[in-house]
Amino acid sequence: MAKLLESIIATRISEAVEVHQLLPGTYLGGRKGISIDHIIQLIINRVRRAWGRGRQASMVLLDVAGAYDNVSHQQILSNIYRLGLGFFVPWAEAFLTNQCTRIKLPGFLSEPFPTPTGIP
Repeated sequence: MAKLLESIIATRISEAVEVHQLLPGTYLGGRKGISIDHIIQLIINRVRRAWGRGRQASMVLLDVAGAYDNVSHQQILSNIYRLGLGFFVPWAEAFLTNQCTRIKLPGFLSEPFPTPTGIP
């Protein structure tokens, strides 16, 4: 049930982000209708444009897979509200509240412990 609710909320947030144009046009990660082909074509076009102007092209790639592991739940809720998406705050708060984590190793499973930071 939690996975279904998570999927519904993620879809609603994604739609609101697009409707309110909260992401720059150059941000393509995880956006509906954008594939790796689009991203590659964008990079190739920008490199060719730079070369055509006699310039060099550079690129910085970041892997932010763990970027939200330590973020404060209160900060997330505050940011959602500040972005004009206050109607998502109760859902996000319910999703983030009372989260627990367990550590699983071969032959061992810890007791649940509270996870007051990070996004599940």
